[in-house]
Amino acid sequence: MRVDLRARLAGYGVFFTTGLLFATLVTRIPALQARFGLSEAALTALMALVPVVAGVGSVLAGRLAARFGSAAVLRTAQPLLAAAIVGVGLAPDLVTLYT
Repeated sequence: MRVDLRARLAGYGVFFTTGLLFATLVTRIPALQARFGLSEAALTALMALVPVVAGVGSVLAGRLAARFGSAAVLRTAQPLLAAAIVGVGLAPDLVTLYT
């Protein structure tokens, strides 16, 4: 298989997996809100952190990819993202949820 095609398929896989993870998280927002007793304002504040963290992560990933290569960064970042999403569901309290 050509290297270009493998890279493109890997990119599709990463975007698909990331979308699936975030779709899973978004569908659980009402349950998380009820579980932790979050007001609409608190939920909004929590949700506002998502693009901030994503932006910081993108900048960091770009710098790491320039140094180590995108494949190495993605092999590390994708499992960490999946673990973080699972961690949201397993968080026993708000302090753990926020960290």
